[in-house]
Amino acid sequence: MNKLDFLRRLDRELNMLDKEERREIIHFYEERFYNGTIYENKTEEEVIAELERPEVIARNVLDEYGVSPTYVKKKEERYSNVSTGKAIFLIAFDVLIASSVIPALYGAAVAIIGSSFTWFTTIGLILGDSSAVDQYVFGFITAALILLFLFGLVVLEASLWFTRTLIKWHLNVFKVNNREKAIKKLSHLSLDSWFKKHRGAKRIKNLALVGALVGIVYSGYWILNHYDWVQTEYSQGESISVTITEDFETELLNGDQWIIETDLEDISVEIVQGSNDDVVIKHTHIKDDNFTYDFNYETNKLVLTNDIETTFEIFWDPSEMFSLLSGTHNLLRIELPTGLNLDDIIVETSNGNVYVRNIDFRDVTLDTSNARIDMINVNVSGDATLKTSNGKVSVSNSVFEGYLEIDSSNNMVEVSEITVAGNLDIYTTNGRVDVIDVTSTSNSNLIIDTSNNTIRVRTTGFDVYTLDTTNGKVTLGDLNTTESPASSITVNSSNNAIDATNVYANNITMKTSNGDIDFVNEDANFHPDSLSLTTSSYQDVDTNVTE
Repeated sequence: MNKLDFLRRLDRELNMLDKEERREIIHFYEERFYNGTIYENKTEEEVIAELERPEVIARNVLDEYGVSPTYVKKKEERYSNVSTGKAIFLIAFDVLIASSVIPALYGAAVAIIGSSFTWFTTIGLILGDSSAVDQYVFGFITAALILLFLFGLVVLEASLWFTRTLIKWHLNVFKVNNREKAIKKLSHLSLDSWFKKHRGAKRIKNLALVGALVGIVYSGYWILNHYDWVQTEYSQGESISVTITEDFETELLNGDQWIIETDLEDISVEIVQGSNDDVVIKHTHIKDDNFTYDFNYETNKLVLTNDIETTFEIFWDPSEMFSLLSGTHNLLRIELPTGLNLDDIIVETSNGNVYVRNIDFRDVTLDTSNARIDMINVNVSGDATLKTSNGKVSVSNSVFEGYLEIDSSNNMVEVSEITVAGNLDIYTTNGRVDVIDVTSTSNSNLIIDTSNNTIRVRTTGFDVYTLDTTNGKVTLGDLNTTESPASSITVNSSNNAIDATNVYANNITMKTSNGDIDFVNEDANFHPDSLSLTTSSYQDVDTNVTE
């Protein structure tokens, strides 16, 4: 193939462009042949060998001009004949996917890049008299934050790419006039393009990447081999344990009803059954937290508080991080005698776990943040409310004669092998919900509301089920029986599937978008009074259940 053949094929592949546009592109490649043969002493065949095939060149050019073969089959269709089906699909994509993906991508990019600027708070490690430990820890943190910043740039570039692609998609689907100009401008909306134009910045970025990788390996290796030294340098000191013992023999004989309340911060709380007639309080702490306790025998109330002084620090103190790594933390353990008549337990703390085991009481409220809640083998004759953020909630082997309400965010909720007489309400975001082997002793409801994660419910027997999630799969199994069906089951999901096996209810509604519905019962002779299985986006519904 010679120059003339090459240019003819290229012109033919570009036939969907206007004559003036084709002439401009052909002229560019004519100059390339001229420079190659005259100034570089190359043959036409050698110049062609250096170039891409005419078909590839044309495809790239048409893409830049916004003339994709997907949307334009003929030249006359370049600005006309908008496809109704593609337009509807695009609008649905905007509403269901793009509306959540775009904020999530840019939010993640801003959060990651913003987090890297916490580096300025670590400068205090090397100001003034700094030890070798300070210098290596500073180097490790600096390298890690540089990598975090560069990763944030990657996420930002992905966000920009998604935005560019989505806008080009809109321009092509709706065949906007002169969209090629907008698409050309969009091509510059890129970090890669910016770094290509600013070679100095690109060189700094590449050097930062190499330096950070070397730095994190070198400083990390030193810290690992001198960890005892590091721990000694940043240790907050030995933990202090204080034990308070209160004789409750009289209170047990009188059957007095007691209330326990806490108002705490930055401490974990553990409430367990003791082995004698004493109330034992064990307070373990590193720094003084102004801990107080009060046994009020007139109101039969035990109140426990602490008050940690907060100070404003410009620079970061690594001692707290190394205390966490070494497993050193504040803990308040309360041992209660068997048979103590407990009315209410109200536990409020922050940044600390809450554990309650082997205790009987009337009402319970557990409230913490950035930590988990565990309840094992408890009996609640009244109502229970468990609330946390950024922490897992686990409840097992327990009996609740009232309602149980669980509220969490950004973590999972597990409820297993419990009996509940009232409603079971679970609310969480970004956390999985598992409800397994739960017995309902009355006509109570199960309400689960989560987003961005899955719901799994197995071997339960509630009267009314209301399950709602987005971007999460719903799995149901062995819900009620043919002899004792639920009154209603309502499942709503989007962007994921619903799998149900042996689910028996008089009224069943399952609805999802962008997900299949698989609903199979072993007893095909059971027919609900009403059945609605709805999905969209060309997904399948597979069931052997009929009304």
